[in-house]
Parts: sequence; C-alpha cells; structure tokens
Amino acid sequence: MVIDVNAPLDVTLNLPADDLDMTVRTMSYLRAERIHLIGELVQLTEQEIESFSGRKTVQEIKDTLALYGLTLGMKLDNWTSPLD
Repeated sequence: MVIDVNAPLDVTLNLPADDLDMTVRTMSYLRAERIHLIGELVQLTEQEIESFSGRKTVQEIKDTLALYGLTLGMKLDNWTSPLD
C-alpha cells in the first residue's frame, strides 16, 4: 500500500507500520516488538530501537519516516492507539 504523504497526521499515525516500505529485517523487528501502527513507531527513540536491533535498522526507519515528514521520538500527547 502506498501512504499518501499529504494525508492528515492523525490518519498517517493510525496506518499499519506494515504499510511502510522497509526491508524484511526491519519489518520483522517491528513485528517482534509488537509495533503495529506508525503512531507507535514514531514515539520510539533511536536508542530504544538500537537496543533491540542495530544501527542499520534505525537509519532505515529514520529515512523512511522522513519521507512522510515524521521522525523518531515524536511526542504525541493527543494521540491514542485505536488498538488499545
């Protein structure tokens, strides 16, 4: 699935992390850590990801999120996962 880069932030945050075009290794990491939504992913820090994975995974995630104007370590005070 292609993510619309012009979609509102709340729509993008609720999309499955599987919709991001990343390597199998990185997607396996996200599944193993039970990260299902983009909103869950962007709240993680580089250090949190690197502690379970590697530097290459962190860089791939950062590069992919940047395509959508997102970063790691975002503070989403008003966002709650619809999966909760």
